[in-house]
Amino acid sequence: MADLTSTLTAAAFATEFHRAALTELEARRGAREPDQSGTLTRWQPGPPLDPVLATRLSAFADEPDTLGSNLPADLAADLRQALKTVPPARHWASPLAASEARAQAADGRAARLDMALRMNDLDVLGSVVEATLSRLGVTLPPGRHPLAARAALRGLAEAHREDAQRERGVYLEPPQQAVALDSLPDPTPLAPAVVLCPRLQCLRRSRLHLRPSRLRRCYPRRSKWQRSGGCG
Repeated sequence: MADLTSTLTAAAFATEFHRAALTELEARRGAREPDQSGTLTRWQPGPPLDPVLATRLSAFADEPDTLGSNLPADLAADLRQALKTVPPARHWASPLAASEARAQAADGRAARLDMALRMNDLDVLGSVVEATLSRLGVTLPPGRHPLAARAALRGLAEAHREDAQRERGVYLEPPQQAVALDSLPDPTPLAPAVVLCPRLQCLRRSRLHLRPSRLRRCYPRRSKWQRSGGCG
């Protein structure tokens, strides 16, 4: 990274959080014991949710201070009634059950950080922002700490989204370095393919061997053989 002690941008701080979080999560992943076979669950597609019920659920989710609270009794009863028409889930034993559960948890953490970013709930990070600034040796005016916290939320949310992909075995490779076309070396000319005359091809197929004198008479230099129309 650039020297953060002189100039710290929000993008650089978000990148630092993203890099540090992915490094820590990958280290934990490598230190785990191999997963054991567990139960993998897949829900079957069912009928679409009633539009009126979907609107009521969205309105409840958009209300302030509803994160982590229970649904109202009437809304919960209507939702339970609607879920009765959903086909039953499929369950089967799979060694990928634990990694899929971790991937879903990582997606949930990313969604929680996205919600905090929308609500400007900077307390969700606790003292991690101040600790990171101290580790980097950066001193910010108190008024800049909220901007640093928002940058950290961005970096952490993206890190958990990428961590979910890694739990599913998908690693996002960094983009390849751009190379100017005029700086590439000239391509090496390809060597001409060696073409055997028909007699040699027939002898090769029959696995016969020629004496050196017969081979020289039958297979002279390529240019001479081309001019003579082959060996006859």
